[in-house]
Amino acid sequence: KEPEVRSSRQFRTSKSFHDLSRAAEPAAEVYEVLELWSFGGGVMPGGRKSMARQSLFFEGTTMADLEEHEEQEDTPRGCYPQRFMMHPSSMYRLSWDLLGLIFIAYDCIMVPLQVFDPAESTFTTFMVWSIRLFWTFNIGLSFLVGYMRNDGMVEMKFASVAKRYSITWLPLDLLVVCFDWAELFMGQSGGTGGLNRVGGSLRAVRMVRTVRLFRLLKAPEIADKITEYIPLSEQLGLLATIGKIMLVFLWIAHVVACTWYGLSKLVKSQCDSCKSWTDEEETDKLNLSEKYCLSFHWSLSALSGDTQLVLPQNIYERIYATSALFVAFVVSASYVGSITTSMTRLQIIASEQSSKLAVLRRFLLDHGISRPLAVRVQRNAQHAMAEEKSKAPESSVELLKIISQPVLVEVHFEIHSRVLFNHPFMVAYNEVNPAGIRRVCHSAISMLSVHGKDILFSDLEVPDHPKMYFVVNGKLTYTQNGKKTLNFDKGSWMVEAVLWTKWTHRGTLRASTEARFLLLDAPKFQEVVSAFPSDHAAMYAEEYVLWLNRQMGGASDVGPSLQEACGMIDQAFGDDDSSEEEDSDGLWEEDEDEEGEEDEVRRRDT
Repeated sequence: KEPEVRSSRQFRTSKSFHDLSRAAEPAAEVYEVLELWSFGGGVMPGGRKSMARQSLFFEGTTMADLEEHEEQEDTPRGCYPQRFMMHPSSMYRLSWDLLGLIFIAYDCIMVPLQVFDPAESTFTTFMVWSIRLFWTFNIGLSFLVGYMRNDGMVEMKFASVAKRYSITWLPLDLLVVCFDWAELFMGQSGGTGGLNRVGGSLRAVRMVRTVRLFRLLKAPEIADKITEYIPLSEQLGLLATIGKIMLVFLWIAHVVACTWYGLSKLVKSQCDSCKSWTDEEETDKLNLSEKYCLSFHWSLSALSGDTQLVLPQNIYERIYATSALFVAFVVSASYVGSITTSMTRLQIIASEQSSKLAVLRRFLLDHGISRPLAVRVQRNAQHAMAEEKSKAPESSVELLKIISQPVLVEVHFEIHSRVLFNHPFMVAYNEVNPAGIRRVCHSAISMLSVHGKDILFSDLEVPDHPKMYFVVNGKLTYTQNGKKTLNFDKGSWMVEAVLWTKWTHRGTLRASTEARFLLLDAPKFQEVVSAFPSDHAAMYAEEYVLWLNRQMGGASDVGPSLQEACGMIDQAFGDDDSSEEEDSDGLWEEDEDEEGEEDEVRRRDT
C-alpha cells in the first residue's frame, strides 16, 4: 500500500496548492513543503496507538527496559497498598524528609541538654509529642515510598519496597519508637510514688531519651536526598560544605559541654566526699543559661587545646579533660583541613574568573576596540559566566560522558521537553511518537544566551543553519518592515517555518534584555522525525504550509497563533481514531481482539 499512500499525499498537496494559488492571485510567493515531508514513509498501521507501542523497540531501548515495561504491566494495580505508593522524589516525600531532619536536629540539641535539668514548657511538650507521633507514622509511610535501585530505576512495587525497608531501617525505627512510648509510660508511673521513686524515674526517662540520638544514623541519607533536588552552583556547594562542617563542630562542642557538666553531677551523686569543678565554680548559684555558657566556654577551649579555664578536681574529670584534648587534636586536623580545602577552591574559582576577564580586556585593548563595544563585550562575558555558574553546561560535567546512552536520552528529555512542550505540536507528537521526541531532545537541541540589544537574525537573511527559537527567559522585540513591532517573553517560539519549508527571515529579532534560548536544529529534527514510520509530522507540515500561503505575502517569522496551531494539529492528527477502527489486519490485531473479548465478558458479567 505504500506507493498508493505516497501518490495520494502528492495529489492532496498539489491540489491544495493549485486551489490556493487561484484563490490568492496575485500572490507574492508560494511556499512548498520540503521534499522529505512530501515523500515520507507510509502510514503505520494502527495510527497513534500502534506508534506508542512500537516506540518501545527503537534504538536506545534495552532488554532490561522491555522486561521492566512488561513487569509494570503485570503488576496487580488493584492491590490496595499499591494504590498509595509514593515516588521517592515527590514534593510530599521531600517535605516529610525535611521535617524529619528538623526533628533530628532538635533532638541533637535537647537530648544532651537534659543533664542541666531544664524545666518543662508548653513548647517542649509539644515538640516531644510531635516527634513521637512523626516517627510512629513514618514507619507505616516508609512501606509506601519507592526507592532508587543501583541501575538508576525507581522501584515502586509494594512487596519489594516492604522487603527492603524490613531489612534496613525498620529494626532501628521500631527500637527508637518503642523507647519513645516507653518514656511516656515511665514518666506517668513516676508521678505516683515517693520522691526517691520520682527521681529515679526521671533519671531513667533521660537515659531513654538518649536512644533518640540513634536517628543520627539516618540524617546523612535524608540530607543527601534533599540536596539531590536542590540546584546549587559550585560556589554555593562549597559554602554549604563549609557551613555543614562548622555546624558539626559546634554540635561536638555542645555534646562535650553537656557531658562535662553531667560528669560532675554523676561524681557528686556517687561520692559525697569527692570534690567537683562545679563546687569550685559555685555553679549552684548560677541559673541554667549561665551554667551552660560556662560549660560551653570550657568545651571550646578544650577543643582548641586549652583546659585551664576550669581545672578538673578529681581523677574522673582529669581523664575526661585529657580525652577531650585528644578528640580536639583529631577533630581539628580533620575539619580544619576540610575547611581549608573548600576555601582554597573558592579562591581558585574567583582567580580563574578574574584572569579570564583580564585576558579579555588585554585582547580588546591590543586590537583597538572602541570603548562602547569593549564595555558591551565585557558585560556579555560577565553575563555568560554568571549563566555558567547558575546552570552548569553539559560539557563541564565529566560523568555525563560515561553514563549509558538510554539514561542520557532521558536526562535530555527531562531538561528540554518542559520548554519544547510550550508548542502544541510537540505535545501532540509526543503522544504519538514519544521515542521520536526523546531523540529530538537528545540530538537536535542546543542552548544560546544573549545580551541586551544583541541581534539574532535580520530581515531577508537566509539562515546557514536553520533553527527554531524557544524563549527560556528574557524579553525580545521583533520588527518587520521597519514598522510592525512585536514583543516576546518566556514561553514564546518563532521561526517554526524552517522545520517545514525553505525559509528566508522576514524581519529582525533583537534581545531587549539578557535572554536565553532553546534552539531546535531544523536539519537534525527533520532527520530524526522522518526516520520514524509516522505520517503525522508530514501531515502537519502540509497544514502549516497551507496556512503560510494564506498570508498572501504577509508571512513573518512569528508563525501562527496558539489557536491557529491547535487547529492545524486537529487537521493533521484528527484521523487517528478512524484509522484504528478501519485497520482490521494491523500489527496488533490479536491484542485488540483479546481486549474486545475481555470487554464483552465484562459487559455480560455486569
